[in-house]
Amino acid sequence: MTKNRIKRNNNFTQQNLSNLLKIMLTLKQNGIKISSI
Repeated sequence: MTKNRIKRNNNFTQQNLSNLLKIMLTLKQNGIKISSI
């Protein structure tokens, strides 16, 4: 049960990270600098 929960959380985190990367790339292409990272 715990392993399943961890696996689900890990998948969710990876999804969030890939979404964040897409957003960052889009902002970068629009010429917006992100200084808080």
